[in-house]
Amino acid sequence: GKEVIRPGYTKAFGFSHGRALVEAGGTYQYIDRAGTMAIRGPFLLGTDFRLGLAHVRLNERDWAWIDRGGKLVFVYVSDSLG
Repeated sequence: GKEVIRPGYTKAFGFSHGRALVEAGGTYQYIDRAGTMAIRGPFLLGTDFRLGLAHVRLNERDWAWIDRGGKLVFVYVSDSLG
């Protein structure tokens, strides 16, 4: 019943590996369990962390896998429009 993270996000997803994906203003970023910005995007999309990595969309063409610290591990260009 105790508020830990102040409201203010359009969307918020569950925590995985100590990070939660949140959306505000049309872009996504990751917060930690205290509600502090852990990985500042802005990302166009993102996923939960699995095996220590999350999949994010950097812009209209570029996607990446990032680690829990926000470091780009692998960046690639999508050849599809979606």
